[in-house]
Formats: sequence, structure tokens, C-alpha cells
Amino acid sequence: MTTPMVEAQAVKMYFPIRAGVLQRPVAWVRAVDGVDLAVRKGQSMGLVGESGCGKSTLVRVLLRLYRPTAGRVRFMGQEIGHCPDGKLGVLRKEAQMVFQDPYWSLNPRMNVGEIIGEPLAVHTRLSRRELASRVEGVLTMMGLASGDGRRFPHEFSGGQRQRIAIARALVLRPRLLVLDEPTSAIDALSQAQILNLLNSLRQELDVTYLTVSHDLAVVSYLCEAITVMYLGKVVEHGLTRDVFRNPLHPYTRALMSAIPQFTSAVKRERIVLSGAVPSAVTPPPGCRFHPRCPERTDRCAQEEPGLLEAAGGHHVACLSAPVQPGDPH
Repeated sequence: MTTPMVEAQAVKMYFPIRAGVLQRPVAWVRAVDGVDLAVRKGQSMGLVGESGCGKSTLVRVLLRLYRPTAGRVRFMGQEIGHCPDGKLGVLRKEAQMVFQDPYWSLNPRMNVGEIIGEPLAVHTRLSRRELASRVEGVLTMMGLASGDGRRFPHEFSGGQRQRIAIARALVLRPRLLVLDEPTSAIDALSQAQILNLLNSLRQELDVTYLTVSHDLAVVSYLCEAITVMYLGKVVEHGLTRDVFRNPLHPYTRALMSAIPQFTSAVKRERIVLSGAVPSAVTPPPGCRFHPRCPERTDRCAQEEPGLLEAAGGHHVACLSAPVQPGDPH
């Protein structure tokens, strides 16, 4: 079996809530609570769920921006979850992230050439001429003019700023690109252009994508596989086409039903969930979705489901879903 590009095994990420004069932990926010995930080389994986479900925290753990509370994280087969910060040089060069808001992720005091060239200055020993040539090349690849390197971020539109942010991430030619809500802060036309650009770049540069989004339309267009999270847990995982055609978890079905429909060819019943998302400090017992689930039974409040295979690599964590007998995924 091919070694995954990035892999999480039973990963947990808890944040302390401190109180008192000594600021001792009195409780813990269980942002990620026992997640298994594997992204193979060349794949485009989507990570979806409501705000606060833990998806952005998980990708920061995978990039070792956070040290996990528990569990193992591997990048290209090497354990990185608990290795010293000084040994993360390969990861920092081979895995890059495009942050959600291009307005805040670009330094307003640096021109575009300096912003894009900074990773090269840190991770390589290129001469000034070689560095300038690489910056010019990636600007052209992003559909920007070579002279744009002398301009500052405030002189560009939102879509152009996102192209600059992607250029900064790709200039090192990484093997893994993490996209955190890559189109949420730009207009609809720019969104379409950015998505088309990302699709073409993945084929051209042979780069692996991990895309975090609450927009299922973006994930369906950009990603081959999809992982659905709820309150720090993975509830469904599979090929995008399989999950969209046959969502097995009640939460996934509710998410799918919220996608706007512009055709009457397929009618999808709107599912409105009751109540609010429970607290990640004191998650409910059993299945974490059961307080809001329209299909819950008494068993759901007592037993926590594991992630089991339904068919053909399609996995679901639901006590009522049709799954194959066997060990949890």
C-alpha cells in the first residue's frame, strides 16, 4: 500500500480553559477528539462541516502549527506530531497553507515580490536574480503581470490577493497544499476563476490538496474525496461522488439538503436541524449528533458509533446506517 502524503491516527487536540489567580486549567475544549484521516499522494481531499466542528484545528495539527494533545501525525511516512520543532524543516518546505482571508494573510508593509519571495529566502539559497526569476514565473502562472511584484496588497482586488496568497504557497513547489476556505472572502466570479485555476494547477504541478470548506459546492468541484466532521469527530468519509449520491449519515444529509437547487431535475427535501451545536467542553454521551438527529433512538444516547465501512471505501459513524460487519475504520 502506498504511504499516504499526510496521515492522522487517533488525533486529539484539546485547549485548556483557565481560571483563578494561577490560571490553572479547569476544563478542556475538545476541538478534535480522536480523528483518523489519510490523504494519499496526488489526491484532492475535502474536509467539511459547520463552523466550530474542528476542521481548521485538524489541518493546523496536520501542519504541526499545533502539537497534538494525543495521537500520531505522519507526513510522507515520518512522524511529526511530537517531534522537536527544529526537525520540522522538511515539513515547512513541502507543506504550505493558503489562509482563508487574503486581506489579513498578506503583510501590507511588503510588496508582492517580497511577500512571494520570502519563503524562498528562508528555505533556499537562491541568488537574488534566481529568486526574482522564480517570483516572476509564479506570478505569470497565477495570471498576474510580472510588474505586479512591485505593487502592494492594497492595490489589488480580493480575487487578485487570493492569487498572490496561492503564489506564495506554491513558490516553494510543495507536495501538499492546504486550502482553508479558499473562496469564502471573494466575489462569485473570482471564486469560479480561483477554482478553475486550482484545478489546473493540481494537474500541472502534481500537488496534493486538502481543502477545508463549509461550501459543499466548492468541495464537489475541487475534491475527489470528502470527509465530514461534527463536533470534533469524523462522521462520514468516502469518494465525493458516492457521498453526494448517497449520504449515509443524518448530519451529512442535512448538509446536502442545504445546497441551493437551481434545477427541478432532482428534488431534495430540506432537512432543518433542531437545537444548537452542543458544547465541545461537555460533548453529549453516545453519538455526538444525537441531540439534533431526527432519526435518533435510545441507543444513540448510550453508545458512541465507530467509523465503519458501508461499501467501496464509503465509511460512516452511525448506529442506524447499513454497514459491513468488521472492525472500526
